[in-house]
Amino acid sequence: MRKTALSLGLFAAFLANAQSIKTTIDLVNVKDDKVAVTMEFPKMKSGDIKFHFPKTVPGTYSVDDYGRFIEGIKFYDNKGKELAFTKVNDNSYSLKNAQNLSKISYLVNDSFDEEMDTSKHKAVFSPSGTDIEAGKVI
Repeated sequence: MRKTALSLGLFAAFLANAQSIKTTIDLVNVKDDKVAVTMEFPKMKSGDIKFHFPKTVPGTYSVDDYGRFIEGIKFYDNKGKELAFTKVNDNSYSLKNAQNLSKISYLVNDSFDEEMDTSKHKAVFSPSGTDIEAGKVI
């Protein structure tokens, strides 16, 4: 019993000290079929990081590069100053001095409009895509 209580106490202490990423998705203020996403991070220990968006969705058997639906991405330090970054490809961003990273913000565009116009990219398989519209939940 004593070992169980000690184990539970250590586990509770670990959970209390666990750091998490706070993510906010604004589904109310949709503009131009886009939702705003903000991610707040605990203090980073790493100097250089890569931030990735999904390339595929399990079960679809297709490469859709979901990062192409991301617009206006910005990386901020804890004083609100923008940090420099490099876009590696549609799905990846590289950030130096990530120990200063505090927040990332970006807009997510829907994939439905591209289903109607496939001149730029192959359309995303509908069940794994999005249709974002103000005032509607689809």
